[in-house]
Amino acid sequence: MVLTLAVLVRGRNAPRLHLGHGAACAVTIGVVALARFYPVAVFVAVSAPLLLLAIVGRGGCELLAVPNLVLRRNDYLFCLPFSPIDAWERRQRTRPVGAVEG
Repeated sequence: MVLTLAVLVRGRNAPRLHLGHGAACAVTIGVVALARFYPVAVFVAVSAPLLLLAIVGRGGCELLAVPNLVLRRNDYLFCLPFSPIDAWERRQRTRPVGAVEG
């Protein structure tokens, strides 16, 4: 909810937000710190948007899943565990049929 409001304040026509490794490290540290005190809440807050991303067939960070879908944006936050998987899947989709990865 807070992230959706923050993205909404930026406006729909604002330039695409592209946050890298530093922001991803800060988010990961925050999630791990919160998980020590509120493990179920963190599990739900992370897994529900990931499930939503899987259903709509989009990659990306779970923190921006809801704001991006609600506001029809494509903001990006590097996600430590999932960005390498998303990049691999993107390469697999663009490879010609029958090509062998080397």
